[in-house]
Amino acid sequence: MNIGIVSPRVLLRKGLRALLESVKDFQVILEADDSRQALGSAALARVEAFLVDAWDLVEGFEASAEILQRFPEAIILLLPDRIDPELELRALKAGCQGCVSRGCDPELLEKALRAVKRGEVWISHQASSQLLKKLVRRGRQEDVGDLTRREWEILALVAAGKRNKEIASRLCVSENTVKTHLYAIYRKLHASTRMEAALFFFQHTNRQPVPSNVQPIAPPDEPPLTSETKRKRQVRVADPAAGG
Repeated sequence: MNIGIVSPRVLLRKGLRALLESVKDFQVILEADDSRQALGSAALARVEAFLVDAWDLVEGFEASAEILQRFPEAIILLLPDRIDPELELRALKAGCQGCVSRGCDPELLEKALRAVKRGEVWISHQASSQLLKKLVRRGRQEDVGDLTRREWEILALVAAGKRNKEIASRLCVSENTVKTHLYAIYRKLHASTRMEAALFFFQHTNRQPVPSNVQPIAPPDEPPLTSETKRKRQVRVADPAAGG
């Protein structure tokens, strides 16, 4: 995995590099003082996951926002001093895939990086529970009939952990078309992130079936998703407390 580290502290960057490069398949290909330097790096396009030092929360979130503005599909783990559910939810809303405390066990950081690379988010049970409660309350007020057939197809693929490029390839449309549909989905569900949209999908399809005229597209070598399969699927949320 190609990793980028964004931190104004040289000692932290060097320490993380030494730690990460001792792990099989991990390679630090970018070190930057801030987001501006990161965005100007020739290695930027090859970074698979960013570790953004949140020594100052405002600056950490700003750096993450600047990276995501340039590369919306960027995978970012925020590194704050301490973690609480409110901060985790704030990070998800900002587009990050989770938070890892700078004082965590090195093995936990490795697990978090591998989890977000698989398309998961890295949050605690407390944070995921709070988020689910909010979405359940919100879902009861929403009319899912407002979602079009295509929006249900895209929402199902988002819930399956697919990125925009993969969704575009699966549906034979452009990435811009996918982004346009996602914008409409987020607006209708009052969601801010892929995580919220995915949780809404699973919460709602567990509560009642997706309308029968909506059938998420499966790849040619896979059978179409059945209602039984949908009921069994769960949101992929990696819990740091569970160690994996």
